[in-house]
Amino acid sequence: MNKKILVIIVACVLVVLSGASVYLINRQQGTVEQKNNTTTTDEITGNENLEANKDDLQFSDADDQKEIEYSFTQYKTAILNKNSDLAIKYLSQTTIDYYGEMLSLVKNANKTEVQSRMLIDQMMILSVRWIFDEATLSKLNNGNDMLTLAINNGLIGEQSVSGLSINSVKVSKGIAFVELKTNNGVAPQIFKFINENNVWKIDLTSIFPETNIVLQSLAKKSGLIEEEFIFQVLESQTGVRPSDAIWQPISL
Repeated sequence: MNKKILVIIVACVLVVLSGASVYLINRQQGTVEQKNNTTTTDEITGNENLEANKDDLQFSDADDQKEIEYSFTQYKTAILNKNSDLAIKYLSQTTIDYYGEMLSLVKNANKTEVQSRMLIDQMMILSVRWIFDEATLSKLNNGNDMLTLAINNGLIGEQSVSGLSINSVKVSKGIAFVELKTNNGVAPQIFKFINENNVWKIDLTSIFPETNIVLQSLAKKSGLIEEEFIFQVLESQTGVRPSDAIWQPISL
């Protein structure tokens, strides 16, 4: 597999799978046909389907737009400065809960349990096991800790926000659907922002289902089975191929 493509995939998974990263993948591989998938957005995020609610959407008023732009700017600034405390303030509870769930799986899931998850989750779990040692992971207790580790170590880093800005905002019942733009044009994903306690927060999980489809397509095009595809991605991170022991729970 082309090493450049592997680097892009790693960025896609470890940089919280940002719209910019997926945009780069699409530019490298061409448009990925979205196929029927047994795992839906609703199953992953528990949120309303955008297409089903499109008639309820309306362009945001000036106050909403300003507040959402402020939240995004604060988050972007925090990521660029590796300020995890500030960044997490602008991430939705759904996002924090997801990273808490991933941490639990990193610590406790065996191979069968890991492989029962969608590809994006498998790559997240195994990447964390591969990058960080057991002593580091043993100190983590929840989603906030997992996010702090990722942000402070640059895994959720500059490449996830660099060159991104808000293009348009639509609001429906306390949820905003935000179209971002990059230096190359409008990003294809729609990010969801949720108003929690009068603060607009980014729901990073809102783009995971579409990103999973992209990853599945890349795995298929590589001609590799998913397990081998994941191992090649992990090997590209360190230059060392993981052993099968990475599928087992960490020893705490």
